Amino acid sequence: MDIIIIILLIFIAGAIITAFSGKISSMVQDIMFLISILVPAVLFFMNINTDSQTVISLSKINLTLGLTPLSLFFAFIVFGLAILTGFYAIGQMQGKKRK
Repeated sequence: MDIIIIILLIFIAGAIITAFSGKISSMVQDIMFLISILVPAVLFFMNINTDSQTVISLSKINLTLGLTPLSLFFAFIVFGLAILTGFYAIGQMQGKKRK
């Protein structure tokens, strides 16, 4: 199975498990939320290949798609901000009534 499909399935399963784990405990729900963010990101960065390129031909125009070190750097920044946002969201929701 393609790694992108696996990552998307982990996100969907994580959202469902996080929603239902709130019935058990808010701590379990918070942990499941963080796991559903961390696992797909780790899978993505473990399977990344900066040497490969994809060429798309449209009529007489060739488009080359690849991953450069700069785009990988920005992907790390986005991942870091997503984790910080997750921690901030958990901190903001502490003590509030959950439905």
